[in-house]
Amino acid sequence: MGMKLHFLEATSPLTKTFSLDSDGELVKAPYPMVKNFTSHEEIISSAEEFHSAVIKHAALGHCLLKGQLDRPLNNESRAGHTSANDQTSWIVFDVDGLPLTPSEFMRVLGFDDASYFIQYSASAGIIRQQDEDLISPDLTRYHIFILLDKPYYPKDLKDWLKNLNLTVPQLKKELTLTATGMSLRWPLDISVCQNDKLIYIAPPICGPGVIDTLSNRIQ
Repeated sequence: MGMKLHFLEATSPLTKTFSLDSDGELVKAPYPMVKNFTSHEEIISSAEEFHSAVIKHAALGHCLLKGQLDRPLNNESRAGHTSANDQTSWIVFDVDGLPLTPSEFMRVLGFDDASYFIQYSASAGIIRQQDEDLISPDLTRYHIFILLDKPYYPKDLKDWLKNLNLTVPQLKKELTLTATGMSLRWPLDISVCQNDKLIYIAPPICGPGVIDTLSNRIQ
């Protein structure tokens, strides 16, 4: 039996836009604030099919919903259409700025023999054209997608991600407080297992003078 994936479409591509300001400095526009979505369902039964579905919808400017919709959406709000307690058969590791390549990251977790695919975030690999021969693009921001051995509850996965942050030395040393000082900033995002999360997969939009150095963002 296949597994359902839900991709969401909006009136504009669900990605970041990069441009140069009047001083020639790189400017990043955030993901668009969107209220209404149209959903697209894919049925997959392997990591290879998962990979192909993400490639397909990334090229269309869609995002991936972490969770199951109770019905298709047609240019409408997604509020109230996912259940926080639905079990899931896949997980995404959201790595943002750790000094580890994807293969190094999987190795320190002890998962280097697992099947997975990588999607570099919209911010990864973006440089000014004038810096092309001067600096190395930042490739420390990426998602790693993995099929699980069986369905799990999101709460259990969230607890597991917390445990990884607290016990894996390479993650533990990166723990910091948030700006308010009232909570921890987790090096490995613990919120991406929640059933209402949007996983942004589309390539960035680059204006004049900006280069995307990654020709293949999903590997």
